[in-house]
Amino acid sequence: MDYPTALEQLLRHAGLAKSKPTAADFQYTLYLISDKKKFVPIQPLADDILACLEAVNQHLNGAQPAGTDDADKAQMLDRPLVYAVNSLLTTGKKYAAWMAAESGFEAAQVEEMRRAVQSIELGWNFVLAGDSNSIRKEVATWLD
Repeated sequence: MDYPTALEQLLRHAGLAKSKPTAADFQYTLYLISDKKKFVPIQPLADDILACLEAVNQHLNGAQPAGTDDADKAQMLDRPLVYAVNSLLTTGKKYAAWMAAESGFEAAQVEEMRRAVQSIELGWNFVLAGDSNSIRKEVATWLD
């Protein structure tokens, strides 16, 4: 996946794209969960976001970020990228807290939501660190 595609997908997941939202979008799926108070598996969408973050990582930090000189890494980030990821995290945390407080959701569903949001947060942190060759591998190592 190239950077423009990853950015467009992140904007879509965050509900910031010009296209109409669908159930394949993270933020819209959170809305559907809250509206219907019925859980929909969210981890596949978080996995798609992590795939986008892999592409963002290589765009900003080089093909092999761990071996790329810091001077060759992006020093500035695109505003739409930062806004999309921040929106995903802010909304994801809000809905995760809501699910934990709301009756009607199973503990495993609440945990899946918490882990999905945590995986996105960790992935973004590894992109910003700029020295991880595999965002998904790092997230899998650090996800509790």
